[in-house]
Amino acid sequence: MTVQRIQLKSDKPLCYSPFTGQCTENATSDGLNVGDPSLIFAFYGDAGEYDTALGDRMLVANIDPEATPDEITTGVDVIISVDAGLSGYCVFGFKAVDPFRS
Repeated sequence: MTVQRIQLKSDKPLCYSPFTGQCTENATSDGLNVGDPSLIFAFYGDAGEYDTALGDRMLVANIDPEATPDEITTGVDVIISVDAGLSGYCVFGFKAVDPFRS
């Protein structure tokens, strides 16, 4: 299956999972929502690096941490690029999850 790619413009560098509806930003702390099982990677464009909190998920999905988000063609179902203007841009990779499994 082809990875679906979506581009958004926003005031903030965040988005919501198309599979769980959860925000990529943690609601209680200033950081990534690692509790969302559908979130496989977060790439910070201005820094040119992936968030290390999701490194294990990237390995399980067989995503090369040296690859840019544009080079990723497997391991995720949807890639959302968010252009937040002065706040920079982020790229998030999501994989479909079964909402009825815990």
